[in-house]
Amino acid sequence: MQPFSFGDVFGNPEDIQTLEEGQYLGDVAVSFYFEYLSQELEKKSVNKIAFIQPSVSFLIQNCSVEEAVLILSPLNLKDKEIILCPINNNTNLLQANGGSHWSLLVFQSKTKSFNYYDSSSGFNLAPAQKCSERLAAAIGDPSLNKTLVQVASPQQKNGFDCGIYTLAFTNFVISDYSVSQNIDTLITFNKIEQITPELVSKFRKDLKSFILSKAPTK
Repeated sequence: MQPFSFGDVFGNPEDIQTLEEGQYLGDVAVSFYFEYLSQELEKKSVNKIAFIQPSVSFLIQNCSVEEAVLILSPLNLKDKEIILCPINNNTNLLQANGGSHWSLLVFQSKTKSFNYYDSSSGFNLAPAQKCSERLAAAIGDPSLNKTLVQVASPQQKNGFDCGIYTLAFTNFVISDYSVSQNIDTLITFNKIEQITPELVSKFRKDLKSFILSKAPTK
């Protein structure tokens, strides 16, 4: 397989290999799915959801609050109803596809709160808290509650499915929008408890086939 692209996301055959069973999901797979959802919602004129790409999430974790506000300013976060930010515990600035765990940080304007979804019970709380502080500064509302609300989330049964769980949590959060707009999210459910190891395994396989079908080679 040759290098591929989709929107602003570029990948190599090695990135597809991270979708094989038993593999830790790489940045590109997460980026691809976020890009796909963003494009599909934009086609339906749904512009109230912001998908923070993993590279941006990593960047704002490793810069000052002031720098993060500048980085995030083009996204107009103050106008969004939902902001989804994948969290990775990579601390090596020189290593792509680093870290060992994915989780999901979600801001919802309706409740002015940051919700935290983690398939390994709070493993990424520290980087998530750091991101929430920077997102709050970019939103610019001093009344925001910066304390993370840890949402009771299905737990992974192995050491490699965290990325797939994170994308499943993403689907759960945006389900009201994706269902009403008839957007194909590969998996369909309406309760977070329905995210089971069996569903995650199927999602992994379907996501690999989906990316291969959607990503033209360079």
